[in-house]
Amino acid sequence: MGLIDKHILDSSFTLTEARILFEISNTYECTANILIEKLNIDPGHMSRILKRFESDELLSREKSSIDGRTYLLYLTAKGKETFSNLVERSNIQIHKLIDHLREEEQKNLVDAMKYIEETLKSDTYTINIRTFKSKDIDHIIERHVELYKREYEFDNTFKDYVSKPLYDFAKSHNKDKGNIWVAELNGEVVGSIAIVNVDNSTAQLRWFLTEPHTRGKGLGKRLMKTAMEFCKKENYKKVFLLTISDLKAARHLYESYGFKLSETIEHHIWGKHLIEERWDMEL
Repeated sequence: MGLIDKHILDSSFTLTEARILFEISNTYECTANILIEKLNIDPGHMSRILKRFESDELLSREKSSIDGRTYLLYLTAKGKETFSNLVERSNIQIHKLIDHLREEEQKNLVDAMKYIEETLKSDTYTINIRTFKSKDIDHIIERHVELYKREYEFDNTFKDYVSKPLYDFAKSHNKDKGNIWVAELNGEVVGSIAIVNVDNSTAQLRWFLTEPHTRGKGLGKRLMKTAMEFCKKENYKKVFLLTISDLKAARHLYESYGFKLSETIEHHIWGKHLIEERWDMEL
């Protein structure tokens, strides 16, 4: 596959440099520290690579609106074109490797790779995030109803609020514009999140839930990252969500991703007096 060649995919980039371009393109609000931690690269080496990318007009930096000491990394138009060319070359290379395999053999190959990856992970607390299956819908409804009843004392009217739009989504969703992701721990569904298409430029984040025994372990961040990267990939311009003021931890997570509180409505709903909130984010 040419991984030990001086440069990769007949380009001017090393494997490390190509991987950094990939991470910047696919990581929501990417920073140098995120790259250093994710790729385990020496900070000095990372700094030199990023400076060269800037000099070559592949990369731009923008000060974070949340933390003025942090700079977010983005690919320029030239950087995006360069990365797109690398992706195309990589796809051609992989196509040549597996083109002679039957469809079933290709599936077995992918399953084997997933098995190897999961088996070799050192962290025993391995959570897999996948797209939903039809059987997940009833489970997502059940867990929403149960947890909101137990933790916030919502009554049974909350079930209709959750179930009807979920069933409608599952029947008619366009996977290129919206999806539901579920998180599994040892085969058990322990969380969910969804992106629902509102119009060509706007998406809604819905059905975000994590089981109590998984909280505090970064699952919420992983689900949010999955949803936000999907929105970025599908070129949405705005994302909004509806929540209640009682969900303190979730509100903090929304803020950290750049959502801003835009509207509040105080009324009696689901057997409780609640403050409903709308949070919006520009992508």
